[in-house]
Amino acid sequence: MIYQYLNQNKDFNFYLFVIIVSIFNVHYYPILIFHTIDGLFFATIGFYCLSSNKKWLWIFGALCIGFSAICKQGFVVLIFLSWIVYYRKTKLIFLNILPLLSYLLFLMYHHALQDFVVQISTQHDLLQYGILKYILSPYLYFGFVLYIIFFKLKNNTINYILTIFIFGVATLLLITEKYHSQALFYLFGFIVGDIIFNKKNRILSIVFISISWTVSISVGYNSIALFGGTLLVYSLIIINNKIKIQYLFILLFVSITAFTYTRSNIIYRDLPKSKLQYKLNGIVQGANGIYTNKNTYDVLQELHQLKKSYHHLIALPDFTACQIFQSHLSPIRTDWSNKTEIPNQTILNKIIFSLKNATTQYTFAIAKYQTAQLSKGFYTYNKQEYLILDYIKNHYKKINETKYFILYQ
Repeated sequence: MIYQYLNQNKDFNFYLFVIIVSIFNVHYYPILIFHTIDGLFFATIGFYCLSSNKKWLWIFGALCIGFSAICKQGFVVLIFLSWIVYYRKTKLIFLNILPLLSYLLFLMYHHALQDFVVQISTQHDLLQYGILKYILSPYLYFGFVLYIIFFKLKNNTINYILTIFIFGVATLLLITEKYHSQALFYLFGFIVGDIIFNKKNRILSIVFISISWTVSISVGYNSIALFGGTLLVYSLIIINNKIKIQYLFILLFVSITAFTYTRSNIIYRDLPKSKLQYKLNGIVQGANGIYTNKNTYDVLQELHQLKKSYHHLIALPDFTACQIFQSHLSPIRTDWSNKTEIPNQTILNKIIFSLKNATTQYTFAIAKYQTAQLSKGFYTYNKQEYLILDYIKNHYKKINETKYFILYQ
């Protein structure tokens, strides 16, 4: 739909905008939220195909939206949205739910339906993370006010000022590691204003707002950042009927410069690139060529030596990268055993049952310090965030203690 809109305005360069969208969507986080990214992939393809008049294409789009809900349950909202937006396509309802029905039948066949119900019912924070966080956000109302200014005072000067301001704020958030915060909600508020005051693109605005909302429904990553680049460029399109190609190149240059700076200086759980001097070659499987800070290197080096001495060793609680290749063999069934993955006693009981029935003798290496903070220093854990740790300490025997780990068996 954006592609069709851009083609109607010859001064817009679609490919330059695609690069800008990609830069701000990727921002500075690694690709951790893979289920959300997968859902976003299917949802965007789905809505694009649904806008086509070709029957085979919108059928494929309907199936894609259904698949998005399998990736992440919050994307179920988009199924209902597609029914409203494309209500004339009567076969849409069946096509949307076909992937979900197939998935449920697959679970029933493998006697996994009960586990599925337990999994999707573990979190009960939709009101907090999906509604109150938006309603109570001052940034959302700030963005709404920006749209009212644009709507009431439409002239070239105001448009230029708003373009520079909206793009500049997004860039500032990107280079100051605030892009994934609530501050980005100003884009959400701006497009909400477009929904209320502009009938022409209302459907497209509703689709974008709905996708960004579903992206943000997460306990661990409650942010619209993964769709922020799309909202940013769409906001610029709303403001400007035409943008000269030289101005687009300026926006692109600023985006690339900001992205280069960000990727070199804002590195997830690590120091800036210039301070990373320790190679992980041969220490972490799949990490050849990756550099880190001294604290992280020392901890991973010690863990590497422990794995040589203890077979079937499981590092707890936050050593995802070190055991991603073995997580499917672990009785804990997750490689990130924090409160997001093990939020309550019901899930913990399933893990306990798995541990009690394991035929392999496991050794648990519990880290003394937070892995997330190693680049900054050595900080102890908040035990309330890791339900599994108390069980291990109370039911397994302490067999050794090193500089960075306590071992239980």
